[in-house]
Order: sequence, then structure tokens, then C-alpha cells
Amino acid sequence: MTGFIVVCIGMVLVAVLLFAWPLLKKQIALTTSQRWINLVLITLVISVVSGGAYTVLIRKHNGWQPDNAKEMTEWLNKGRDSLEKKRAAEAIQAFDHAYDLSQGLNMEALNGLTASLIMSRDASSIERASVMAERALQLQPRNVDALWLGGMAALHQNRLTTARDRFRSMLSLDLPPQAKATLEREINDLDQQLGEAPSYKLAADVPGARSIAVNVKLDPKLQDKIKSPLTLFVLVRDPAQGGPPLAVQRHMSNELPLQVELTKANAMMPTRTIESADTVEVVARLSASGTPTQQSGDIYGSVQYSFTKQGQQGTVDIEINQQVP
Repeated sequence: MTGFIVVCIGMVLVAVLLFAWPLLKKQIALTTSQRWINLVLITLVISVVSGGAYTVLIRKHNGWQPDNAKEMTEWLNKGRDSLEKKRAAEAIQAFDHAYDLSQGLNMEALNGLTASLIMSRDASSIERASVMAERALQLQPRNVDALWLGGMAALHQNRLTTARDRFRSMLSLDLPPQAKATLEREINDLDQQLGEAPSYKLAADVPGARSIAVNVKLDPKLQDKIKSPLTLFVLVRDPAQGGPPLAVQRHMSNELPLQVELTKANAMMPTRTIESADTVEVVARLSASGTPTQQSGDIYGSVQYSFTKQGQQGTVDIEINQQVP
């Protein structure tokens, strides 16, 4: 920081000399006192103008927050509340205000806006979410939330390599063991989709832990409707509570028929796994848009499974034969 200030002072001195030099030359018809008065005035003007400009630069360099921080905090609180209640439009509006008030420097506003845009799911919002994620990662390349949201935005755009790189960057940070295991599983799934060897050797599941083996096939009558490979999501969700899947894997339609095993290692959130619900819905869905959220035109199949009635480890068969209206 000291070096930055020294450079600023040096630039001011250079500017003063450039403007003052003609005054010091004897060719200009001025008395000695007039020359020095003009020199002082030039120095004052340049110092005031430069000081204002450099103050802004120094504030930005230090992550400066605006004077109206109270108003920005109110918008951040509104954004958090709307995001928690899954009100995407309200969350976007609130975080947008906070983002503008902070002049694009507040990380919570940036990450909140990115998460809200991803929640809204439409293509234009996902595109803007990707831009916001890039902005956040420019400010703080090792911010765990920015890396996660940047990876999710890339997944929505089917940029698998970018998503994998961001998830790999997260592994170098201080994360809980379960979160690291989830990331490693996600990275291995992306490796498989990219036709590459798995990056990580995963620890064996704990004996007795819940698992569901899923055999997935496509109804032959729908085969002709698939003109190019589609993204395949195999997931477990809680039909009683909704929210993010308890477990999910991502594959491609050209891998069908397919067998996968879903465990708590496939959870999206450490606090919501297949250990969280006794009765679950297992879904296999081909996404026309490539996004994890169900949309019109997707085709899917589903079946219910009860851990209490059918056992802690089970197998289900799913035929993809229905279309989302």
C-alpha cells in the first residue's frame, strides 16, 4: 500500500513540473513573484484534483464500502430473506440494489445476486449469473461461495471443464471432510462425462449406510425423439419437503441403459442427504436444457422407495417414459 501512495505522489510531482516548467522559463513576460504565485496555484489545483482521483483508487484497492452502508445492509437482509424463501425475483431485485450501492465491490451482494439468478433458471438469468460469478472470482479468486456458484453457473451452461476446474479449486480450501467428499464425487462424475479417468479415488462407503442402486433405461418409443445427447440427472428427493435433491448424479443419454449407485456422498448439501428422509422419490430425467431444475419438455421416470420398509440398501428400476408438460 505504501508503494501505491509513493507512486501517486510521484505522478503528482511529474504533473506539477510539466505545467510549471513553461512558467519558469524567462521567455514568458512575468515577474518573479508572478511566476511563483502561478506555480503555487498550479500545484494546489493539481493536488486537489489528483487527491480526489487517488482517494477513489485507494478506497477501491482496499475494498471500500459506500457511505450509505446502512441502506446496503437493509437490501442485503432483504435479499437473504427472499433467497431463503426461494423468491428469486425479489432476491434479484434486493441484491441488485446492494450491488449497485457497493459499486460492485461487496462479495455478499455479488454471490447473492449470482445465486438468485441461478434460482430463476431462465437462459438470460443464467447468462448474467455467469457474468456475476466471473466478476466475483476476479475480486476474490479463492472465495468458496464464488467458486461454488461459478461452478453451478457453468454446469447450467454445459461448460463441464470450467465447472470441474472451479470445484477442483474449492478442494484446495479449508472445507469440511464431507463437503470435500461430495466435491470429489462431483468431479469424478464430470471426468466421466468428459471421457477422462477419475481424478480421485473415493473412500469406501461406511458399512450399513444407506444406498440406492438405480437401473435406468429409456422407453424405446421415445428413442426417436432424442436427436442429440441430452443431460441425464439421476436423483433422490424428499417428496414431503421439496428443496434441493438429497443425492444427484449427472450423466448423458448416450450412456443408457445405465446403472448408478446413490449414497450420501452424492448430496448437494452436507445437511440434506439420503439419511434425512425415510421415504424418498428416485427420479431419472433427461433435460432438454441441460439444467438440473425440471423444465417443460424434459422426459423422466420415477419411483418411490422406503428405507424403513424396503431396507437401508436397495435397488430400483426406472424407465424414462413421461414428459414434463
